[in-house]
Amino acid sequence: MCVKLKRLFERMERGEGSIVEMIGMIVVLVMLLDIAVFIVIARPAQVAAAGASRACARMAVDTLSSGLGPAQGVAAGHAYLEAAGIDGAVSVLPASWDRWGAMTCAVRVEAPAGAIGLMRRVVGSDRIPISQQTTLTIGAWQARWE
Repeated sequence: MCVKLKRLFERMERGEGSIVEMIGMIVVLVMLLDIAVFIVIARPAQVAAAGASRACARMAVDTLSSGLGPAQGVAAGHAYLEAAGIDGAVSVLPASWDRWGAMTCAVRVEAPAGAIGLMRRVVGSDRIPISQQTTLTIGAWQARWE
C-alpha cells in the first residue's frame, strides 16, 4: 500500500498526474461560481421579502378601517414585490383589532437555487423558499374601527 502511494506521489511530482489536479480545481471553481450566483439571486429576494412585509404591515396598521386594512396591506406588499420583479404570496394575520393589538404580515417568495445546478443538488430543490414576517401594533389613536 505504501509503495503504491509513493509511486503515485512520484508520478504527480513529475507532472503525469496534473490533469487530475486540474479537473479538481475546475470542479471547485464551478462550485464557487454556483454559490456566488445563488447569493446574488437569493439576497435581493430576501431584501424584497423583508421590504414587502414591512410595507404590508405598515399599510394594514395605518388605516382606520378593520375591513380595509388587510386588503390595503396585501396590495402594498404585492406592489412592493412587483416593483422588485418577484412573485410571491402576501397575507395579513390580525391577532386583535383592539387598541395596541398586533398585526402580522407574512410574505413568502421563492428564489432559484443557483444557475449551474450544483446548489440544487445540495439544497435538494430547484427553488428555495424565503419567508419574512413583520408584526406591528395598532396605535391608540386608531381605536375607532368601522
